[in-house]
Amino acid sequence: MAAIGMTALGAFIGWVIAYVLYRITNWGDPISVLSGVISAAVAGAVFTFIKYVDEHGAPVAGAIYYYPVGLAYGAVCNGLGWVAGSVDATLKWPTILLRAFHILAVVLVSVLILILLFDPGYFGIQSQGVAQPSGTAER
Repeated sequence: MAAIGMTALGAFIGWVIAYVLYRITNWGDPISVLSGVISAAVAGAVFTFIKYVDEHGAPVAGAIYYYPVGLAYGAVCNGLGWVAGSVDATLKWPTILLRAFHILAVVLVSVLILILLFDPGYFGIQSQGVAQPSGTAER
């Protein structure tokens, strides 16, 4: 259950960061740079939250590795806005192919993440070697 939560948290933060960084057009503008720095700070602050949750009884040590998967997934999902956006009329067919490829890629990544969450043995991932939660000993 912690892996699903970490993946969802990563997806949310990844989507927000990709949204903010994609919208910045002028890196010389101090407000644009500040918004980029704030989005990076929010992504780093999540680790403080994870540490707090781990120290207060919710073991997330093995699930921490799902957070970067969620970050990447959130950034990819943010790109779905491009699929419905305006296009250049001179690039009609290549753009349609790129849109179809992007949708196919998001569906494929979604399926792979679901398999990773619900059947990690499918990819040969073992629970051995995963860090134990704070205050517990490996058995």
